[in-house]
Amino acid sequence: MQEKIENILAVLNLTPIDGVMIVIGTVLIFALYKTLETQVFRPLLEHVEQRESVTAGALFTADQMRQKASALRTRYDDAMFQARVEANKTRSDVVRDAKTKASQIVAKAEAEAAESIKAGRIAITEQLKRAQSSAETEAKELASRLASQVDSQLSLN
Repeated sequence: MQEKIENILAVLNLTPIDGVMIVIGTVLIFALYKTLETQVFRPLLEHVEQRESVTAGALFTADQMRQKASALRTRYDDAMFQARVEANKTRSDVVRDAKTKASQIVAKAEAEAAESIKAGRIAITEQLKRAQSSAETEAKELASRLASQVDSQLSLN
């Protein structure tokens, strides 16, 4: 078997020491690979996987927060809309009540004004009647006095 190996090495222009060095180098490279795998590559891959899981988890959490924020925004918008509707309803009720009260006040004031005007007209009519009656009485008295003065002057003359 050794002769066979030496023939193969001779074909490749290598010495038996070169063959031993190839085997030792292969064993050392394999040992280096196993050492680097356990000491460097696995921890590095675990770190990368942890980082990716943290990033993916953060992205998932951020997506959930975005959805919650969107839901809260929708609830806020709905609540604001309902509040505006309620405020507009309340405002229209207040305006309607104010208009009703204002029209009642105006109607009452118009009724009072009409009553006052009616009382004023009645008072004016009564005053006109008294004034006419007084004027007639005074006219009669004046006529009587004039007639008596005319009579007294005619009787003197």
